[in-house]
Amino acid sequence: MDIKKTFIKVFNSKDTIFGRSDARESKSISGGLANYNKSFISLVSKALEYLGNTEGNSLCDAIKNCTPDIDIITSFELQNNTYNLGDFKDQVLRIRNIGDDPTKGLITVFMSDIAGFTITFDQTQTTASVVLGSKDVNNNDWIAIPMVGGIAYQSIVSIPGNGESKIGIITEATQAGVSSTMEIIIQNGSGGETNYTNNSDTKLLSVSA
Repeated sequence: MDIKKTFIKVFNSKDTIFGRSDARESKSISGGLANYNKSFISLVSKALEYLGNTEGNSLCDAIKNCTPDIDIITSFELQNNTYNLGDFKDQVLRIRNIGDDPTKGLITVFMSDIAGFTITFDQTQTTASVVLGSKDVNNNDWIAIPMVGGIAYQSIVSIPGNGESKIGIITEATQAGVSSTMEIIIQNGSGGETNYTNNSDTKLLSVSA
């Protein structure tokens, strides 16, 4: 969490006089200063409590209406998007948390079937070969659940703020002359996020005739 945002949230909290509507209406100078001093101590105490908490959750627990900064987006890292019939290629699904706070709870990612291709997920896979070279993947943190129309990948492993988890898959071209869209969708609410406007990505795969 950004430290500047942290102080602003605490400063405006109803738990301190700074966040109260009557904060600047005190009629007693001495009483007003005393209240402000107490509020400042409360402000600093809560900020220090947050900074000393390795999980980064105490601040939001201490302040009403504080929403953790979690925002999951997705994208692809491709080995290539052009195939010959029978080609196998690694592809990587990037699950990124662009918020400042770690994700909480279950993350579900749905990948639709790709016409003319088969998809294989190996939970023991640790690296994938893409256009920029070999990349580490986190398949051991995920399980694959076959569903109608595609595969759901699920994980309860927390993704840290500004961190990511990568799912490696193997795609095989099984039909010549096709062009198909590879789509990945993050289920709304996954990992505790509340921004659902950036939860999908697509790539076009094609097989030569």
